[in-house]
Amino acid sequence: NDQFLTIVDDSGYRNIMLCDLEHGFLHPVTRNHFDVRTILRVSPDEGCLWYTSQGADNACLVQLHRVGLDGGGDILLTDPKSSHKVSMSPTGMGFVDIAQTLDQAPISYACDPAGHRMETLSTSDTSAFDAMGLKRAERFTCKAADGVTNITGFIQKPSNFDPNKRYPM
Repeated sequence: NDQFLTIVDDSGYRNIMLCDLEHGFLHPVTRNHFDVRTILRVSPDEGCLWYTSQGADNACLVQLHRVGLDGGGDILLTDPKSSHKVSMSPTGMGFVDIAQTLDQAPISYACDPAGHRMETLSTSDTSAFDAMGLKRAERFTCKAADGVTNITGFIQKPSNFDPNKRYPM
């Protein structure tokens, strides 16, 4: 038919809209207060789609969601405490999730369509990193100039960091 999906920024956040060639916008598929990043898979037969977004609580973390094409039943499929790189199965029978955090190296999982981890595919060996005495990045939050908005950032300290010294930013 003449329907299609598009990502629009009409509310201050990037969301998915269902449109058609005759009427334009039909209805929002997502109504998030965080940005949609990409549409990964659409299943008209199941009446749903999978998309990645910024984390609801932390814009630096990428999450996977499934939502009905009618806009109902938006479900978070990945752990909100991690950032995720997802590869969907072409048949929609599952996905590979590479999850990581600032203090956890990437781990890849085979997941079913509902996001349940079925098997660990690989883990990262950080022994060489640790043996070199390298520091992991640290997350911090500060207020924007308006004094209200939280801004999340990361800091990477040198391996020989001395808290009594000053370092350039």
